[in-house]
Amino acid sequence: MSKDHWTSQVFIKNPELFLPLLEERISKAEFQVDGIVNIFDTYGVPVGSHVLDLACGIGRHSIELASRGFNVLGVDISSDFLTIAKKESVKKGFSNRCRFIEGDMRKIGFFLEGTFFNSALSLFTSLGYYDEDTDLSILKQLHELSKDNGILILHMMRKDYGAMLDKDKKIRRINGFIRLQESFFDFNNSRLKARWTFYKEDDNSLKKIGSIDFNNRLYSFEELKVLTASAGWNYKESYSDFSFNEIDKRSKYIVFIAIK
Repeated sequence: MSKDHWTSQVFIKNPELFLPLLEERISKAEFQVDGIVNIFDTYGVPVGSHVLDLACGIGRHSIELASRGFNVLGVDISSDFLTIAKKESVKKGFSNRCRFIEGDMRKIGFFLEGTFFNSALSLFTSLGYYDEDTDLSILKQLHELSKDNGILILHMMRKDYGAMLDKDKKIRRINGFIRLQESFFDFNNSRLKARWTFYKEDDNSLKKIGSIDFNNRLYSFEELKVLTASAGWNYKESYSDFSFNEIDKRSKYIVFIAIK
């Protein structure tokens, strides 16, 4: 991986700045996994099946799926996040059904060659980190790693929603820090760019802690359908969330389901 790519800067060099966002979302994992398990039931992925959680972060979905009886392999490029995931899986007693390995998603087919899954998950807009050709390659590799009738579940921010964030600014307080979020949407290449700058209050003044930059390729439903089909996947259905609500112009995410 290029040392200059934003994923390296965020997840490898400055993981402590992104970590609070992952921790904040732990509480949502149980509900989201409820939805994932419902999808599994619909498409015949039984308890005990093998699941790949790509870009698993601190393992919030992996561990919850393991608690439901699935055998999960979580993959991430951040050794710091994986250390947390491994400790949490041991603490909760699911390390026998939940393994974590460090790896670059762009080479997933290489280092997992010969391992096959009933379902592959790419959640929290982790597809789109690179360019469209790379995303196509990743989807093809996931297709090769999937068993017959294997299920692909993508959870991504919608392109139309990302476009609405152009020139958006937000300030959030989290874990004693102040986070300034500035977003810009590049309409020429469908990329949402964002900078998060962190401050800490110190004697009635703000001290800058650091900043991280993001640059995600976002997709419309039609673009995602074409991309996955080009990788060999057969589209089944999509929703705005794991409650299976219909997508409308206000929907932030798309839950996209395809089958091998």
